[in-house]
Amino acid sequence: MKKLLSILGSITLIGAGPASLVACSKEKATLKDLSSVLTNTKLGDLANKEEKTIKNAIKEKNKNIIIDELVLSSITEKSAKVSVKKESKVYNQITAGSEINIEFSVKATLKDLSTDLTVTKLGELANKDEKTIIKGIKDNNKNIIIDELVLSSITEKSAKVSVKKESKVYNQIAAGSEINIEFSVKAILKDLSTDLTVTDLGTIKNKEKETIIAAIKNKNKNVDIDEIEVGFIKDKSAEIFVKENSNVYKVFKNKESIVVSFKIGK
Repeated sequence: MKKLLSILGSITLIGAGPASLVACSKEKATLKDLSSVLTNTKLGDLANKEEKTIKNAIKEKNKNIIIDELVLSSITEKSAKVSVKKESKVYNQITAGSEINIEFSVKATLKDLSTDLTVTKLGELANKDEKTIIKGIKDNNKNIIIDELVLSSITEKSAKVSVKKESKVYNQIAAGSEINIEFSVKAILKDLSTDLTVTDLGTIKNKEKETIIAAIKNKNKNVDIDEIEVGFIKDKSAEIFVKENSNVYKVFKNKESIVVSFKIGK
């Protein structure tokens, strides 16, 4: 009897063996490749590169994925590699070097323009061209990123500064809240001879300075008489100089002057 039971037991074990293998085979067949559910690998802008943030973004872009089965590695500012946990019950294992690469960008922490644009009085500029003003801003505010700026309402004395749309550095500035900058435009001086072309004043009633100046203006309509002065006066002539710090004419060098002539009469 014992021998018979032993034989029957052996037959039972032999019969059970293939069934168990089939069951195991079926269990393995339920695993799937991670690539079948991780189809969107470009995650877009992320708040940071922390693992939790990246996994949440993966889930957001790939609704059917089981993020608890994932392992991240080689995390940089722009990408990370995704593989599967050991003994995963959901996904097939991924061999080393075959991890799935995902891409993203880390959203910059923007700051207010006023933190970098602290000096708003730029002093004297050569002109009011946008390029010149931008350079003046940079010269006075070393930390500012000038490629992120927009100028508007430019006048001879001021301009408004705002931020480019979609700036990666500065927060946007609401209309009407632009930062006002001030400056002065350096005058382009000219030679007095360009305006004082007629030096023969003709007959004047006397050789007082006021009379000579009036005669110069009468003969040379474009002369700015507030920018000139009369020097040494002779009986029939006088020396005309440009005032120091003139905003119109170049000051003569080496005591040079323009000599005007006249005669006294009624």
